[in-house]
Amino acid sequence: MNILSSNFPPFAVPIHGPDRSIDLNASQLDRVREKVERIGDRLNPLEVKAVAIDAQLGRLKEKVDGIGARLKRLESQFDRVVFENTRMAARFQNSTLKNPALPIAPLPALHPVRGIVHPDLSQFPRHAKEFYALRHPSNDRQRRMLSYLISFYDIRISAAENSDDEVGADPDERAVEMLEAILGLNEDNFIRFRERAREPGRPSAPPAIKRSSSPALEVQDAKRRRPKREPRQ
Repeated sequence: MNILSSNFPPFAVPIHGPDRSIDLNASQLDRVREKVERIGDRLNPLEVKAVAIDAQLGRLKEKVDGIGARLKRLESQFDRVVFENTRMAARFQNSTLKNPALPIAPLPALHPVRGIVHPDLSQFPRHAKEFYALRHPSNDRQRRMLSYLISFYDIRISAAENSDDEVGADPDERAVEMLEAILGLNEDNFIRFRERAREPGRPSAPPAIKRSSSPALEVQDAKRRRPKREPRQ
């Protein structure tokens, strides 16, 4: 076709109508929508898997938290066993003390946060003589020591704890009495030890008797040691 003889002006480009442009745009949107839907179909299983993984992680976290709680309980129980055994051994050692100059075994305490704690040895009585002197503290050091022991072992003295014959008892004496029970001390042991030490010329223990190696020899030895009888006239 000759351009010069056509109905279009020279260099003119045919323009589609608005209806055709709308159809093209709608078709493109449909294709995009289909692609998005296909992508969504692919993502749905991944989302389901992600939800399942998240649920598994939640269950694992609960199990880990449960294991941690059990470990804490076991640790607390272990500390309790060690604490009780240590106190029992120290109390037994103190209960056998007789010489008031021998050292007292300190007992630990169980702190709710710090666990097993041991007393400050500079504030702990070295022996029974120093301990029982706290009944009537006569200097600042003794007063500080008694106050420290009352606080460390959580000694609480109230009027309700005293019986009728203990009404008006000295609080220091009462505190020492309660500390004596906690430490496992027995004052009677020290009193008897001092009484025996004051006894003049205590007899020594008799020597051990040597025994013969066989019963026959024992009979012969007994016959030799038996006094001879004088013949009758």
